Amino acid sequence: MTTINTLDDFLQALGDNPTWRDAVRARILGEDVLQLPAKFDAFVEEQRAFNEEMRGFVKEQRAINEEQRAWNRNATARFDRMEGDMSTFKDFYVSRQPFTDAPGIASDFGLEFVRLLTSEDLRRMAGNNLSVNVNRSFRNADMVIEGADETGPSYIAIEVSYTADTRDTDRAIRNAELITRFTGRPAQPVIASIRNDYVVQELIESGAVHWYEVRDHAGRDTDIDLTSP
Repeated sequence: MTTINTLDDFLQALGDNPTWRDAVRARILGEDVLQLPAKFDAFVEEQRAFNEEMRGFVKEQRAINEEQRAWNRNATARFDRMEGDMSTFKDFYVSRQPFTDAPGIASDFGLEFVRLLTSEDLRRMAGNNLSVNVNRSFRNADMVIEGADETGPSYIAIEVSYTADTRDTDRAIRNAELITRFTGRPAQPVIASIRNDYVVQELIESGAVHWYEVRDHAGRDTDIDLTSP
């Protein structure tokens, strides 16, 4: 029989008797604490499984993201092409009306229509009096009408745009000034557009440039007096 008189005797007895040791541990620590190593091992295993699942998810998500980026690139390219096609269509739509209505535009200025000047006509008109860049821009004017009244020939310099901005008005005004400089005859700057930005609208209202309003796609008729400020 084991005799226990001191703490050392007690510890020695626990060391010698595993059953006692386990019983004391259970009494002191409680079941929850005793289960911690097993629970920790289970947690580690669960975490490993979760990490593996997350790695698979991340790999799959990366593949999905790459597919999305590829789709976005393709969609952007398609939209750019569509935008280019639409821009070409709008330019054609806007330019067609003033060209077909050239006699009417001349009439709005009190002129009899004579002809549309060609790029070659403008090149000959300018001669060698302009820099290369200005000469190229001048002879590539969107449209120049030659008309006439009892005083002689007059000209209408037209720039065409779906939505007119100051680049259009600057070119129209410059071209009209150059025509007057080269011919000594009056020339009117005109923009042909469906709509204008606010700066252009101010120029129209001030009389610095005239506006030929192109009918929109709804086919609304316009009633525009090109000769009024």
